[in-house]
Formats: sequence, C-alpha cells, structure tokens
Amino acid sequence: MDHCGLATATAAASIENVGLPSLPMKRLLEKMLPALAPTPRPHHSHRHAAGHKVFARINESLMAEKRLRKYQKPLHSALMLAHVGHVTGGGSVQGTDGSIQWISIEMVLKDLDGALHFACARLRELGAPAHSTVKFKRDGVDVTEPIR
Repeated sequence: MDHCGLATATAAASIENVGLPSLPMKRLLEKMLPALAPTPRPHHSHRHAAGHKVFARINESLMAEKRLRKYQKPLHSALMLAHVGHVTGGGSVQGTDGSIQWISIEMVLKDLDGALHFACARLRELGAPAHSTVKFKRDGVDVTEPIR
C-alpha cells in the first residue's frame, strides 16, 4: 500500500473508532470528574478571595469604549502596579430615554484603608466628577463615601 493509501486506511479506522469512550477511559473519566468539578466556596458579599469588593459610581455619561480608556484601564494598571488591587469590570446605567446617566467601575482592593484611598485618588486624577461615590461593606455594613 502506498503512502496515500496508508493515510486513507488510518483515517477510515479512526472514523470507525469515534463514538463512546472505551470502558477503561469511561472509568478514568468517572474518577476524574469529581476532581474537575468546581469547589463550592463560602459566599462573602463584602470580601473577595483577594480583598474587598468596591463599586465606584462615577457621575459621567460615557460609552463603554470611552469608559474603558478613561477609567477602567488606567485604574487597573495603577492598582496592579501598586499591588493594592485590580478592576474587575464596569458598566453604564441608562435612563428611561436611553441616555447614559452614570457609569460604574467594579474593583477588588487589598484593604479599605490605603488601597481605597489610592483608588479614590487615582479616580480623581482621571477626572471623576463631583458627587461620584464608592460603595463597599465594612464589617458587614454598607458604606458609601464620596470620591472627592
């Protein structure tokens, strides 16, 4: 059989073997499945695995790309470089007329003292307008503080 014939025969054999896993493979998968399943973790609404969840409400009407460029990416970089946290997301809140009313930045901070002060200072430097706020939980109690 020539080289092309061998490749065709091998491909045909492979196609015939496609289907359910062999019994030893099935047993192996059954043993491995519990190890691959996600492990349930306790839910702490104010404390993230790496720190504290903080929500910034910025009273500025920005589309998603502009929000990313103006706030999310520079804030994330600053938090990471300072080793005090990271940005986890952001969003825009629309009014009933469809216009953007304000934006949000979600982050996880190492602590609610120096890291929070650092994040607020950076948001001010980036141009967060007056009346913008940060929200978080301290000892299980909801707290809202001005960024300015």
